[in-house]
Order: sequence, then structure tokens, then C-alpha cells
Amino acid sequence: MPLTAVRLDSRGPSDYHRPPIHTPRKSISTSQHSSSSSDSTSPVTLRTRKFITNRLLQRKQMVLDVIHPARPNVSKAELSEKLSEMYKTPKEQCI
Repeated sequence: MPLTAVRLDSRGPSDYHRPPIHTPRKSISTSQHSSSSSDSTSPVTLRTRKFITNRLLQRKQMVLDVIHPARPNVSKAELSEKLSEMYKTPKEQCI
């Protein structure tokens, strides 16, 4: 059985994949100004992607990217506070 070479970079009209259309990302960068530069005061950036509105459960669903290069971790309470600030919802409703 002879082997045939396949070009990987050739794309015909049938196998071309278009990237999905995304909604614009919301991002917020937070930083607290303090005299000491400890780990808890360095900035945290939140980005949302894959945002959908679930009408059946009456909620908004998304993937949350947390970027914190100078901190080892970010508390869940701080994340829910910043997320509720971004989407103007009560803090108790953010999971």
C-alpha cells in the first residue's frame, strides 16, 4: 500500500473552520494603594468569556479568568465582590 503525502496547510471550502463570534470581554483591574507592598495588595484582573444568558434558570453564566501574577491566590469573597461590581448584582447572588 503506497503512502501519500497530505498537505496540512491546504484548506478547502468544506474543511475551513471559522472562529465563533464572541461578545466583547469585560475586564476589571483592581489595586489597592498601601505603603507596604504585600501580596494581598497587588492587582488582580478579571476577564469573562463564553458569556451566555440562561433564561431557564434566570442567570448569567460565563467562564471567569483570574489573572494575578504577583499573588499566590485570590479569595473567593474578593472574586465575588469584584464580579458583582462588574455586573451590578448583589454580592450574595454571585457564585
